[in-house]
Amino acid sequence: MACAGKYELLKVNQVVGETTKSFRLKEDVSLAKEPKAESVLTVQGTGKIDRVEVISGRVVVEGVVNVRLTYVACIPNRPVHAAHLLIPFTDVVEIAAATPGMSAYVVPSVEEITLEPKEMCTRDFEATVDLKLLVKVTQLKEVEVLVDPPPGLTAQKKKLRVEDVIASAVRQVVARGRCTVPHKKPAVEEILDVMTETEVTRAVTRKDEVVVEGKLHAYVVYVAGTASGPVHQVHCTIPFTEIVAVEGITGTMTAQVLTQAVTAKVEPEQVPSRTLVVESVLTFKVLVGELKQLEVVTEVSGAARVTKTKLRVEMVVGEKTGEVVLSGAVKPPPVDPPAEKVLAAEPVGVTIAETEVVDGLVVSRGHLDVRVVYGAATPDQGVYAADARLVFTASTPVEGARPGCNVYVLPTVDYVTARVKDGEIIVEAVVAVLIKVTEAVQQDVITCVEVAPAPPAPPGPPPCPPGQVIRYTIRPGDTFYKLAQRYGTTVEAIMTANPGVDPYNLQIGQVITIPCNAADPR
Repeated sequence: MACAGKYELLKVNQVVGETTKSFRLKEDVSLAKEPKAESVLTVQGTGKIDRVEVISGRVVVEGVVNVRLTYVACIPNRPVHAAHLLIPFTDVVEIAAATPGMSAYVVPSVEEITLEPKEMCTRDFEATVDLKLLVKVTQLKEVEVLVDPPPGLTAQKKKLRVEDVIASAVRQVVARGRCTVPHKKPAVEEILDVMTETEVTRAVTRKDEVVVEGKLHAYVVYVAGTASGPVHQVHCTIPFTEIVAVEGITGTMTAQVLTQAVTAKVEPEQVPSRTLVVESVLTFKVLVGELKQLEVVTEVSGAARVTKTKLRVEMVVGEKTGEVVLSGAVKPPPVDPPAEKVLAAEPVGVTIAETEVVDGLVVSRGHLDVRVVYGAATPDQGVYAADARLVFTASTPVEGARPGCNVYVLPTVDYVTARVKDGEIIVEAVVAVLIKVTEAVQQDVITCVEVAPAPPAPPGPPPCPPGQVIRYTIRPGDTFYKLAQRYGTTVEAIMTANPGVDPYNLQIGQVITIPCNAADPR
């Protein structure tokens, strides 16, 4: 039997399984060329995922914990130094329904980290890291769901608001740029280590393409080009803009972008140099979707055979755009002259550092980085550049948002300008923050309703063998002519068999006699 009723096609990223796993890493780590440590001042750790593989019933996760520490050096004058250490890890997370070919999304978070020096003046430490992994396995699934039952059945319905996946694409690109070592740090003689992070600050859909804007963060550990050759660290930020072709999409759709630095190379422009050349291969995974709201049938009542499937998807609770106005002063480096006139102000990138959900409200905290180019208040009116960081908090009401929901935040810079006032550079900007709140739902939906065929029609009038007569009860609409046609006889034969019966005044329920002259009635 064919499926009856009205169906609608959904293409969704179905959540196959989701879990969190916490574990403790204990590892011996050592400084490289940095001076020995007398005491540790601060330790910060962030997790970075390098490789994820889905196998039967498990997800294999490989990554590193990036450790940044400041410490008092065990040398004369006891200066403060910074260092960067890597602690690799590999773990297996069990998700029963996982199979090869599915996608896995892993978010690492460092719960606690400590570094214990192995002796009083040392390069060797014992690191203890409490790491938590959030692992979500998804599978792109196409399913036709029942939205209207066939006639004769009653239905129970439920509203769903889901992101209908339209298309996806994967692309590798090369990000290149230069960064300048701040004046307070020495020039670079030799690169020791590079750690990278990527950040997507904007993703705009257009016809058949997605424009991705973001920042590559490179944390560079280097040997200074001075007589003593101490080790320093510098943070380089390289903005990038890439266009990813995704056939079949429009500007009204939304894009989610996952990006990762595959390789990274940093070299001084010359030796020694205050300019570093940064090059990194980035991988973009783009998923384009469209918000779809529909009522799906969850139960039917009546004579039918029903086929169901279980959907585990991210249902959209609400989506809203908020706006925040920013203003702040820029302080040029002390060695640079004061500003006389602003020549240009460009946003470098906007970052969401923290998001908090309370009932009906999403609070986003972040910062906007702006680069200002200005003419100096000097006789030669030289051109200089200065950077500003404007910190903001955006409170966006989203009906239905509550703790435990998933929140996606996409900030964009709508406007930025700068001017000189009383010798200071004042930067003003407007940042729009798109908030999408979702929650994981598990819902049984109907994918097919088969209706049993109608029962056969009741039998017609009894047969009338030729040469016999039958007794017949008059029904509404009967006439002698119609009865003669039905039973293969004539009006005269019926009138002869029923003397005294007025053929023009037949009464319902009246019993007459019909002579049979045909093999079968019609």
